[in-house]
Amino acid sequence: MAETSKAEKKKNVRRISRAVKDLVVLAVVTFFLLILSYFFNIFSFLIDIFRNYPRAITFIDEIVVGLVSVGAGLAVFAWRRLREFKKEAAARLKIQKEFVRIAETKADTERIISRQLRGEIEHRKQLEEEVVESERSLTEAQKIAHLGSWEYLVEKQEMRMSEETFRIFGLDPALEAPTYEEYLHLIHADDVTLVEESIKNALQKFEGFTIEKRIIRPDGTLRYVQNIAKPILTKDGKVTKIIGTTLDITEAKQRSIELNKTRQFLETIVNGITEQIILISKDFKVLWANKTLLEQFNCNLEDILGRSCHAVTHNQTTPCQPPHDICPIAEVYKKGVPVTEVHVHQGPNGEFFSEVTAYPIKDEKGEIVEFVHIARDITEQKKTEEKLRALSLTDPLTDLYNRRGFLTLARQQLKLAKRNKQDVVLLFVDVDNMKSINDGFGHQQGDLAVQDVAALLKKSFRESDIIARVGGDEFAVLAIQANRQSVGVLTEGVQAKLNELNSRTGRRYPVSLSMGIAECDYEHICAIEEMLSQADKVMYEQKRVKEKALSKNKKK
Repeated sequence: MAETSKAEKKKNVRRISRAVKDLVVLAVVTFFLLILSYFFNIFSFLIDIFRNYPRAITFIDEIVVGLVSVGAGLAVFAWRRLREFKKEAAARLKIQKEFVRIAETKADTERIISRQLRGEIEHRKQLEEEVVESERSLTEAQKIAHLGSWEYLVEKQEMRMSEETFRIFGLDPALEAPTYEEYLHLIHADDVTLVEESIKNALQKFEGFTIEKRIIRPDGTLRYVQNIAKPILTKDGKVTKIIGTTLDITEAKQRSIELNKTRQFLETIVNGITEQIILISKDFKVLWANKTLLEQFNCNLEDILGRSCHAVTHNQTTPCQPPHDICPIAEVYKKGVPVTEVHVHQGPNGEFFSEVTAYPIKDEKGEIVEFVHIARDITEQKKTEEKLRALSLTDPLTDLYNRRGFLTLARQQLKLAKRNKQDVVLLFVDVDNMKSINDGFGHQQGDLAVQDVAALLKKSFRESDIIARVGGDEFAVLAIQANRQSVGVLTEGVQAKLNELNSRTGRRYPVSLSMGIAECDYEHICAIEEMLSQADKVMYEQKRVKEKALSKNKKK
C-alpha cells in the first residue's frame, strides 16, 4: 500500500511539471503576439507615412502580410496546444479519478480480505481450542473409564497409543510408543499367540477382533485387558493400519475369578448333599439341577434344561394338581413363603416318595422371579412308617387306624391344615347299645356290628380323611378342607346307609349310631384331644336325647 502511494505521487508530480511547461509556452506565445500587435501598429503608422509611395507600400504590405501569417500560425499553434492541453488535463483528471477509484476499491478489498482473514483466523483458533478441549475431555474420559485407544501402522511396524493406553501398560506417556516387537514383549507369554493370530486375521482376512489378554507391566504387575480392533483398508483393498481400544478389566476379571471360585465352592457343596435341588423359572422350566437329582433320574443336565419340572420329576405333561399332589411351586407363588409337600416322584426305577420344599427367589422389588425346589427321598422312611403303622397304628378287627394311629396322623394333618390354611372337622361316632349286643347275642355278633360300621364309614368318607376306631364301640373321622355343613350332609348319608344295612341283613338287633361334630378353622387350630372332647360331648348329648325318647316310647 505504501509503495503504490509513492508511485502515484511521482506520476502526479510529472503531470504538474508538464502542465507548467505548457503554460510557460502559452505565456511566451501570448507575449510574442502582443509584441507582434505592437509592431503591427508601428507598421500601420509607417504605412500612413509612406502611403504616397507605392513601392514602400507594397513592401510594407508584404511584410505585414508575412507578419500576419506568422502571427496567425502562432495563434493557431497556441490554440491547438491549448486544446491538447485541455484534453490531456481532462484525460489526466479521468485517469487520476480512476486511480483514486481503484485505490479506494483496493483499500475496500483489502479491508474486506483483512476482516475475513481475521474472522477465519479467529474461527480456526476457536476450532483449535475446541479440538484441544475435545482431546483433553477424551483423555480424561479414557482415564476415568480405563479405556485407551491405539493404532498399529502396518508398513512402519509402529504402535501409536493414547495416554490412557500408556498408563494401562504402565508406561510413561512422555516416552515414544513401543514398536510392535516391544509391544509383544509386554503381553503374557501364554497370550502372545492369540494376539499374533488376531493381527494376522485382520491383515489377511480383513476381520476385526475382540479378545481378552494379560499384560505384564514393567514393574512386574499383571493386568487383564480387553482389545477391540478392526483393520483400515485403502481403496485398493490394502490394510494400512489397525485401530483399536484397550479396556482395563482387571478388577472385573478378579471379581469374576472370585465369583467363579465361590460358585465352584457352592456347587461342590450342593452336589455333595443327598437332597435333590432344582432351580426353576416362573413358567416351571428347569434352569439348573444338582448332581444328586441327575443321578436319581439317571440323566445329564443338558437333557433336562428347559423342560418342565413336572415332566422331569413326575413324567407328566401337566403340573401337579390337588388333592392328590399339591404343587409346592404354585403354592409358593400364591403365598410368597416356603411350602413343603410330600410327592410321589417317577424315576427310572419306579416310584419313590419325596418330601419337597419350595423356596422363592425374589428380586430387589420383592417379586418372585425363580424357585429353589429341594426334594428329599423319604421312601425308606415311608416304608418304615407303613410297617410301624401296620404294627401299632391300625386296628386288627376293622383295618382302621387305632387310637394311637389316629392321634399321630391327626396331629400331622392339623399342622398341615394350619400351614395350608385349611379348615378341619372331626366326627365322633358311638355304636348304641353295644353292651346289650355283646351280652344278648355274643361277642362275635358285637364284632360283626363293629366291622359293619367301619365299612360303612369307609364308604361314606374320602380316602384323604382319617378314619379310626378309637375305642371298643367308638369311631372318629378327621376331615380336611371340610365344614360342619358338608360333614352334616355326610352324616345323613351314613344314617341312610345304616338303615339300608339294617334292612338288608335281617339281624335280630338293629345297629344305631350316635354322632357328634367338632369344627376348627385354620386360624384357631385346636389340639386333637380338645376336638375329641368337644365332639364326644355333642355325641353324648345326642345319645341322651335318644335314650329319653326311647324311655318315653316304652312308657307309652
